[in-house]
Amino acid sequence: MSGSLRILVLSAGYGEGHIQVSRVLQRCFHSRGIENVKIVDLIGEAHPVINTITRYMYLKSYYIAPFVYGWLYYGSRQMGPDTLFSRLMKSFGLKKLEEIIVTEKPHAVINTFPHPAMSAFLKKTGVNIPTFTVITDFTLHYRWIQPEIDKYYVASDDLKNEMVAAGIPPERIKVSGIPLRETFNRLPDITGLHQKYGLNPAKKTILVMSGAYGGLHKINEICRSILKIPDSEIAVVCGKDKTMEKLLKNTFHGCRSIHIYGFVEDIHELMKIACCIITKAGGITLSEAVAAQLLIIIFRPVPGQERDNALYFAGKKAAVVVNQAGELYRQISDLLSNGEKMSRMRASVRSLQRPRAAETVVDDILNVLNELERQRKPTKGE
Repeated sequence: MSGSLRILVLSAGYGEGHIQVSRVLQRCFHSRGIENVKIVDLIGEAHPVINTITRYMYLKSYYIAPFVYGWLYYGSRQMGPDTLFSRLMKSFGLKKLEEIIVTEKPHAVINTFPHPAMSAFLKKTGVNIPTFTVITDFTLHYRWIQPEIDKYYVASDDLKNEMVAAGIPPERIKVSGIPLRETFNRLPDITGLHQKYGLNPAKKTILVMSGAYGGLHKINEICRSILKIPDSEIAVVCGKDKTMEKLLKNTFHGCRSIHIYGFVEDIHELMKIACCIITKAGGITLSEAVAAQLLIIIFRPVPGQERDNALYFAGKKAAVVVNQAGELYRQISDLLSNGEKMSRMRASVRSLQRPRAAETVVDDILNVLNELERQRKPTKGE
């Protein structure tokens, strides 16, 4: 049956991470001979105007009013599925989802965003479609938890324990890691990479990641602070933020120690040659940094899942959290000049590695579906 399986992946365009994980899973299914894997931005298709407005507000919240997003996030963090707000959210996109399911007839549904609509559909119709959720952060928000989900895939044992404490049976949770692009399974040889990106192999490369759509606070001040670190150069990735890219190129024009890039498809290559990364605390970027065994500096995490991710990494001694641009020089200089401290942090980072997470998720889902199919088939004599 595997080759004829139809898989529906429900995602969302709030940032790049959820869609990226969806595409990684899609390619992994393809590698297993399952071609019919459809990714749907449910809110985008069901409510395009609302989606455009809320996406804009979400992205701008990093600059304008991060406390508002934080207030909403923490205010609903432990909100159960039967509260008034949760019930309202379940109706959001439900009609469109019903249409999609009638058309696609999926054998399984995977959530890479905390959509409650699929759970509402299952409860409303009584239809039995195996449904799975891949959590893309390192800490728990109760929006991810829905009683109709058959199995969850999580980043760490700690997150699994948090979910068990919230009432999810442990057998319905698998520690898989967060699915990453295939290129992170085999990090490249660094030969030729410095030349490709115009970097000096004799210097330490400090990688500054602004996120796919920008969002890293005070990136100009960050660069000015760490430019003072001796024997180093800076690689700044601006993602799809063309305005930021142009501004930085104008600001640091003629400065040989800083290199400005837009969106870098092969980001694993820059991570391979970097000694450390300054970044936001998105679950995907942190997982990529862990896969590359980078020293991680998280700068001014915004309230919400990024702050929670940052606190988790800091608690694991796998990252340093810095809230002032002027502090970056001291923190990074101290780290890079202390071999023992670097070794300890790298060991902590390695303890968080979950290689080949996409394969773990896909193979487990296929095992679940095959077992369900086996149970449906009558035995001889029946």
